[in-house]
Amino acid sequence: MNERKRTCYCGALGEADVGKTIEVEKIATLAQLSLSHGEKVTIEQDMNAILDFANQLLEVDTTGMEATAHIMPVYNVFRADEITPSSDRTELFQNAKTQADGYITVPRILE
Repeated sequence: MNERKRTCYCGALGEADVGKTIEVEKIATLAQLSLSHGEKVTIEQDMNAILDFANQLLEVDTTGMEATAHIMPVYNVFRADEITPSSDRTELFQNAKTQADGYITVPRILE
């Protein structure tokens, strides 16, 4: 397999971990995968392409840019809570078939 050194993007701090190699064999063992030599080569090439793409982020000049968690402005989409009058309790109880002690009662379904 290709043993050339890679620059790996390592998380939110934006640090580059230079000199790491992609250990497809170790990853396959941890994932309990049995891979042929050809599959290992293909996976290593795919992972290298992913790392190359991610490393492009390290080349972007972000000087003077404010860090954000969202790319779009975040705002509350829910309306404000408003206290409104409730329905009349006596009107509601007129529709109930049975009631007791100020509660609507229903037939028992569990013993």
